[in-house]
Amino acid sequence: NFTVVCSPSVPWLTIDSSTGALSESQDPPTGGVADVEDTWKDQAGGVCVVSAMEMVGSGDAGIAEPRHAKVVVLKPNPWQSLSYGVESLSVSVGDQVPVLQVVNPEPETPGSLKPTSFSMACTSSYDRFVFDD
Repeated sequence: NFTVVCSPSVPWLTIDSSTGALSESQDPPTGGVADVEDTWKDQAGGVCVVSAMEMVGSGDAGIAEPRHAKVVVLKPNPWQSLSYGVESLSVSVGDQVPVLQVVNPEPETPGSLKPTSFSMACTSSYDRFVFDD
């Protein structure tokens, strides 16, 4: 019989009491990670302890012993888009590209998770365009 207890409370996390499988419900995310080197800061989540009783031994000699596992659960809220706040950028060969600041698409939403990697595409009105990565 598996149970789970989290701090802070994580009501969107459910556990299958017969298998111990953890899953996400549709409840709004709550809880908050305070300090994980800023990558997961303010993400919904918590530290949880999954518990169950295990039968040790067999037959009449078997006894039930408690087992516990500590896990960190997170429900990231990733950015849905990425923008640099400019419509276009022009540079000439030999020019240094200016530093552009990424704009948070949801500044009013605390805990939104910025991307750690992304891909990009370039368009050109020329017949032939070569992008050297």
